[in-house]
Amino acid sequence: MFPLQRLASRSVRTNTVISVRSLNGVRTQHHSRGYSTQNVVASELVSKGLYKEALPLYTVLAQQNPGNAEYLANKAICLAGHPDSAAEAEAVAAKAVSVSGSDPKILVKQAHVLREVGKAELAVKILDGVSRFLGNDVDWNFELGKSLNFNWARYGPAIMHFDKALELNPHHVDSMYWRGMALHWSGRGDGFAWLTDANIAGDARESFFKGLKSFREGNYQAALEHFENSTVGLRPHDDSDVWSWRGEAHLALGNLDKALDSFNMALSLNAKDALSMHGIGEVYAKKGDKKSYEEWLTKAITTDRLYHKSDYFRQKVPIVPIA
Repeated sequence: MFPLQRLASRSVRTNTVISVRSLNGVRTQHHSRGYSTQNVVASELVSKGLYKEALPLYTVLAQQNPGNAEYLANKAICLAGHPDSAAEAEAVAAKAVSVSGSDPKILVKQAHVLREVGKAELAVKILDGVSRFLGNDVDWNFELGKSLNFNWARYGPAIMHFDKALELNPHHVDSMYWRGMALHWSGRGDGFAWLTDANIAGDARESFFKGLKSFREGNYQAALEHFENSTVGLRPHDDSDVWSWRGEAHLALGNLDKALDSFNMALSLNAKDALSMHGIGEVYAKKGDKKSYEEWLTKAITTDRLYHKSDYFRQKVPIVPIA
C-alpha cells in the first residue's frame, strides 16, 4: 500500500538528501510561522515518502522540543516505516497524543502509525472517535478512507471518504490515487483513470497499479514485469503488497519456488499479510502438500478476520477443498 507521493528518480532522491545534509544542524526561522529549517526540510521529505531520511531530523526536533506533539507524531510516522521499529513507533505516537492532550489532529497521526504497523482496525476506531471534530478535514477523511482500505471489503465507505477529501481539496493527489485503488480492488470502476488524474507518472505506484491491471486482465508476465519495476524505494507496507503480488504473478506463471520466495519476503515486511499466507498455501497445494495448504489458508483467515469477505478471497478458487 502506498502512503504518500514518491520521487520520480534516484537522482532526485540523491539531490534531496544532499539538501538535507547541508541544512542539518541549522536552526533558523522560516517566514512568520517560526518553524525551523529542519522541520521545513523534514516535511518536504515526508511529502515525498522519504521517511528514512526524515527520521533523523524529526528525532532531533523532538529532542529539542519535547513538548511539541507534532514533532513527536511525525517522528512516529517515520519510525512506522521500519518493521523493527513498530513498537517504538506506537510508543512515540502515544506520547505525542499524551503531550497534546488528545488533540484530534495528533490522534489522526496516531491512527496513521497504527495503520502502518498493521493495526488498521484500531486506527479506524480512533478516527471514528474524532469524527465530530474533523468531519470536514481533508487529512482526517483521507486517513479514514485509507485505513478502511486496509480492512478487507470496506471499499464503499473508503471511496466515500476519499470523495469528501477531494470535495474539500480537489487537488489532493493521495485521495485521487487511493480512490483509484479502491475502485480497482472492488471492481466498481476504472481506477486507472483516477491514477492518471493523480499525475504520479514515474512514481513507483504507477508500476504497481499497472501490474494489478495486467494481472486482472490475465496478462501475468506483464504484471510480473510491472511489479518488479515497483519494488525500489517503497515503505515496508508498500513493498509487502508488491512482493505479495509478485508472488501471485509467479504462481499464475507456474514459478512455484519464486512465488514462495516472494510471499515469504512479503511476510517479512508485513507479518499479517493474509494474501501472502493464502498464496503460500496455494504453492504447497500445487506441490501436492494438502496439509500445509490447509494450515496456511486457516492462518490467513484467522490472522485477518475480514480476509474471507474480500474480493480477493472470493475470486480465488480453492485448489484443495477443506472438509
